[in-house]
Amino acid sequence: NPALTISEEIQDRHLPTDTIVDPIFDSPDGWTITGYRRFADSAIWSGHHLAAEAYRYAVTKSPEAEADAARILHGITRLIHVSGKPGLLARFAWPVEDTAMFDNVKREEGDPIFTGSFEGRSYSWLDNVSRDQYSGVMFGLGVAYELLDDPALKDEIRKDASAVVSFLSGNLWN
Repeated sequence: NPALTISEEIQDRHLPTDTIVDPIFDSPDGWTITGYRRFADSAIWSGHHLAAEAYRYAVTKSPEAEADAARILHGITRLIHVSGKPGLLARFAWPVEDTAMFDNVKREEGDPIFTGSFEGRSYSWLDNVSRDQYSGVMFGLGVAYELLDDPALKDEIRKDASAVVSFLSGNLWN
């Protein structure tokens, strides 16, 4: 099944911190990952991937699809809360101790890079979020809310979406 193969490759190669980034391979035809790039679009593509996994779950009722959706949802939840201001979306977040990732992000994106925490762990994160990042995340949250069955996942989605809407309306993004 080509769609399942693509989903498995995304899980294996594009989610080092449970949100989407592009791997850098050792050669054009190689499979060894030497780094990552395109961090600034992690939020938008993570939202799209959440929607894709939710659609896969709705069609197949596969426990793997539900687990993959839960993984990416939790990564998005981190992006929504890592700043310490719930709803202020980070473009990308990674553990502060991952200095190789920091070097990749710094080289690719530059500043601003901030530090925050999520679930008791320290993360570095990218700011300067645009509307398309929020749109991608809200698209993924909306689709996942409609298609996933797990009440705990629906509750996480409800809290995330509420945090985003409250932040945006409270900061005159409307």
